[in-house]
Amino acid sequence: MHDLLAAAAEPVPAAWPRLLLLAGAAVSAGAVVQGAVGFGPAPVAAPVVMLLGPGVMPGAVQVVALVLPLCSLAAEWRQVD
Repeated sequence: MHDLLAAAAEPVPAAWPRLLLLAGAAVSAGAVVQGAVGFGPAPVAAPVVMLLGPGVMPGAVQVVALVLPLCSLAAEWRQVD
């Protein structure tokens, strides 16, 4: 636990904003794929996120894979069978 707190207190590297922007674009593209063909953003976003920051895999894509269906459910809950 102490290591986790120490890592959280370290300054953010200068490359992180660029990494987050590129990863966000990959996840957005994955969301478009999910809307078009019906399965998750992992086939598009996972390879890009893995190349940009292997330390955040697989959690980053799993969070997105959980949040997108929940947002769809919240928006269209009346049509759920």
